[in-house]
Amino acid sequence: MTIINKINGVNSIYNEAGLQLEGSLAPNLNGLSPRELLEASLGLCVAISLQKMFERDNVVVEDKDISIEVVASKGENNTTRFEKMDVSITFPEHFSADYKKKLIISVERACTIGNSLKNSMTIHTVEQA
Repeated sequence: MTIINKINGVNSIYNEAGLQLEGSLAPNLNGLSPRELLEASLGLCVAISLQKMFERDNVVVEDKDISIEVVASKGENNTTRFEKMDVSITFPEHFSADYKKKLIISVERACTIGNSLKNSMTIHTVEQA
């Protein structure tokens, strides 16, 4: 569960462990904007999925050798939704092309956030009593 409360003019984002970060109204300000949180959610899911695959394959990877960049973009009509998310992964140089291809295919299958975004989902908004 994620909770957002505005306290002293700041959108604060909590989980059950407590305050985690500050939300911002737009990208590239203090805190993360909704767009950046969406991108971060997908990127973190990819990162966690990759870490599990490295454990499964007994592959040791230095933290600095993996980088994930996610860019969400709207369509040409600048609609009120993102139509595309590009995920770029930087792998260690010593990984073979076949292993990198296998990882990308596997991570696309394993990432719950990516699979949720790829397929339509129902969002139900209610007033909490």
